[in-house]
Amino acid sequence: MSSFFTPEQLVALRALNRISGCLSLVGGAAVISTYCVFERYHTVVNKLVFYYTVSDTIFSVMSLIGEAPFSPDLNQPFCTAQGALIVFSNFASILWSCCMSLQCLLAVSLRKKIRDLNRYHVIYHSFVWGTSIFMAILFFVPLGGFVHAVAYFYFAHVTIDTSKPVASALVEALSSVHEPL
Repeated sequence: MSSFFTPEQLVALRALNRISGCLSLVGGAAVISTYCVFERYHTVVNKLVFYYTVSDTIFSVMSLIGEAPFSPDLNQPFCTAQGALIVFSNFASILWSCCMSLQCLLAVSLRKKIRDLNRYHVIYHSFVWGTSIFMAILFFVPLGGFVHAVAYFYFAHVTIDTSKPVASALVEALSSVHEPL
């Protein structure tokens, strides 16, 4: 697999990945420990921030453990598990952000009472964790036509092997492209 980056650029990217992962991990640890230690922070809004931080911390740990985005050998079982956790945690972070926005909309615009907003947390958990698990699984199974649709819209000139899992097929296809779209 050829790389888009020179060896020097890869070293710089690895360093930036490590630095940003460490900073995220420190920030996540601060938020999680503050929430767990001080009961006065167990408010409706802070619960959503806590769940968001948990998913973001999973991503930070996974980015610190390995160098999958910069490694040419992506077919190892640990790499696949790491990729699944990264996809899972990224989707969870995005969806928790959406839930926080929805919570603000309900509280401010629709003037819902705070005690009424607590009952939505079960729905939020089901939606966020369920969708994130589904997307992590979906990203690693062969999907045939779906892969062609993604390739058509995003990478029009890339040929993708649809018998492989989506992640492997996209990595192989993109590694053969040397020019930006």
